[in-house]
Amino acid sequence: MPEARFVLDDQLRVVEWSNEATVALGVTEEDALGKSCYEVVRGHSTFGKPVCGPNCPPMRALRSGHVTARCSLQVLHEATPNKKFIAELVALPKPPGGALAVLVGREPTLLASSNGNSPVSSVSGRSATSTTDIVRDLATVATLATSLSPDHLDKSIELALDWLRQTTCAEAAELFMVEPQGGDMILSAYQGPFKAAFSQITRFAPGQGYPGLVLSRGEPILTSSLPEDSRFLRTQVKDKGFNSFACVPIFGSGGVVGILNVATRRSDLDLERTYRLLSWASRPIGTLLQGGLLQIRETVGVGPNNVQENAEQGLDDLLRGTLHQMMQVGNAAGGALVLYDRDIQGVVRQVTEGEFSGVLCPDIKSGTPQLCPVLTGGHGLALYGPRHSWPVSCHQVPSGASMVYCLPLVAGGQEVGIVQLGFTGRRPSPPTKYLPFLLNMAERVAPAIKLAWMNVQIQQLTQSRLAATKLELEQGTNGVASHTRPRLTDADSFDPASARPFLEIRSFGAFELYREGRLITPDMFNRRGALTLLKILLTHGGKPVSRDALSELLWPEADPQDSVNRLHVLVHCLRRVVEPFPDERRWVFICNDGDRYYFNLGVTSEARYQLDIKDFWDQVNVGEQQAREGDVPAAITAYEEAVNLYRGDLLEEEPYADWCWLEREHLKEVCLSILGRLATFYMEQNSPERSVDLYRQALRIDALREQSYRGLMRSLWAAKRRDEALREYQVCWDILQKDLGVEPLPETVELYHAIRAGRSP
Repeated sequence: MPEARFVLDDQLRVVEWSNEATVALGVTEEDALGKSCYEVVRGHSTFGKPVCGPNCPPMRALRSGHVTARCSLQVLHEATPNKKFIAELVALPKPPGGALAVLVGREPTLLASSNGNSPVSSVSGRSATSTTDIVRDLATVATLATSLSPDHLDKSIELALDWLRQTTCAEAAELFMVEPQGGDMILSAYQGPFKAAFSQITRFAPGQGYPGLVLSRGEPILTSSLPEDSRFLRTQVKDKGFNSFACVPIFGSGGVVGILNVATRRSDLDLERTYRLLSWASRPIGTLLQGGLLQIRETVGVGPNNVQENAEQGLDDLLRGTLHQMMQVGNAAGGALVLYDRDIQGVVRQVTEGEFSGVLCPDIKSGTPQLCPVLTGGHGLALYGPRHSWPVSCHQVPSGASMVYCLPLVAGGQEVGIVQLGFTGRRPSPPTKYLPFLLNMAERVAPAIKLAWMNVQIQQLTQSRLAATKLELEQGTNGVASHTRPRLTDADSFDPASARPFLEIRSFGAFELYREGRLITPDMFNRRGALTLLKILLTHGGKPVSRDALSELLWPEADPQDSVNRLHVLVHCLRRVVEPFPDERRWVFICNDGDRYYFNLGVTSEARYQLDIKDFWDQVNVGEQQAREGDVPAAITAYEEAVNLYRGDLLEEEPYADWCWLEREHLKEVCLSILGRLATFYMEQNSPERSVDLYRQALRIDALREQSYRGLMRSLWAAKRRDEALREYQVCWDILQKDLGVEPLPETVELYHAIRAGRSP
């Protein structure tokens, strides 16, 4: 009996009718065209219940996103009484949409459905090369190709795998993607039952297992006798009874970029048709993956390829932006990014975000990245399951998450750093789902991070030479030989080590301490209280603090004599870490005047240091002096330098410490005042856009500062952004009501009405 074919539009009206349909149903083309298909076919179930209708099951499935759908029915036409069919609908691309309908007049064989819990009908004994099969398969591929979008990558990949399962009558479908630097095949998506069995091995090296063999040879692997094939390494899949497997490469511009697999426990899978479908589908899926990867790579800002005016801020923004974007792509709860410098064998920068920010690779912290498989091999790792199954060198990674991703930052074959992402709730499934995408981001951003770090070093060298020249001039006036000091005009080669201060201390935001460029973490102190002691001395701005006062701040409930002994231990531990000459007992930074201790802020030629609090005050004082003298451009430059140093509130990791609260609030008020002055200067210079940025920065520091809202509204109005100015008033109103239970002040309300009426505020 011939296979009847006809075409429906998106309203289920018949728009094409074949001669085979006329023979099968006894309905002429003239009688069928323009009518609803359910009026023409009039199919019923074997129990006489109508199957065809405006909301027939196959069309309902297509409208919910399926590419193909089937059902069984029998036709009660007078010319063809009680004839049984398998009705298959294939969605057509939009526009115009609709479906290709095929009625196969044979007895069905029940197979497992794509959703795994209800049967759908297929037909046994059909030729894989029949015209109907090819037409239907081409239609499904066309619909798939027009349904995929790199803007919705996750959803599109799931759609593609579901399509593979439906069209090939398989139970499982999976996608492997090539790791960008390591070159392994990584499992990145799976649809079907027995997910744990298919996730038994999620990474295959070239030549290893089916994925590795297809990667290295570029040729498909098809089998109906999987249990006997020793090349297939996932034994748990074999144990589940899978017999048929098809593995087809996805080609990109540089060769194999991925692999499509389908599997079923049946041994009669039509391998010829399955190979044809997977080969056709690999083209649009490959385009989808490359487009999606390109979009993901472009989400990471890489900054300009030159020395920025504020290289330190540029590096910090790049690191934080990279970590934030990676967390979003991977749906991670939190993470850490550490920047590694091979020259000093240690971490030089660290940023964290989210609930899971305490995991740092011990090998990176200790300066031994040669032990880290992530950096040495350029491989991304997903650490999950029993710890004994992890690489040996990863056993010491601190716990705190149900899964950890470790991603290498490598540029030009040189280690740049590592990103670690943590998942505390719902884990990626399969475990390596996001690795290929995140590794592409890492490959993209690593050279930019390396360049940004070089920019910081160049800027530090320039500042170092400027300081040396200034010192040379000062000492030259006192009879000191000037030729002993470096000159700005020296043409020696760039040496990063010469640019680094011995100590770099960041107290704004999260506290960071660097010794000769290397990050010093709390666990590097023999006593954790030593770090607290350093913070207390820094908040006193170089003023001596008595032994008794320090003991009271550190141990308010302890016995005085015990506190004295403990303080001596802390001072000793602190000096062992931060002093350049501890063995000589020559103290440069942690000094004492009898029983009073202080951090020496004086300029010293023995060991340079950089402290952001001191630099902040220096720039504030310069700005105020220039403003008093009427040199507005110079004042703006100094004020900009000051606010760039303010990365966050003072010692934000010590929110409840009484010893830093007053200084924290004082510095915050000073920064807000400077931001206001800068914004006013820019408004006077007819630069309202920069004024907008400054007021937004002020509101990030203190979201309840109503004065900043008024300044922002005026700046937006001056920048001809009236609607945004009015919205900021509503933001101000909402946050004041929510947090303080008050309404805006009359002057804020008056400003709002002036802007709304179009009057100059």
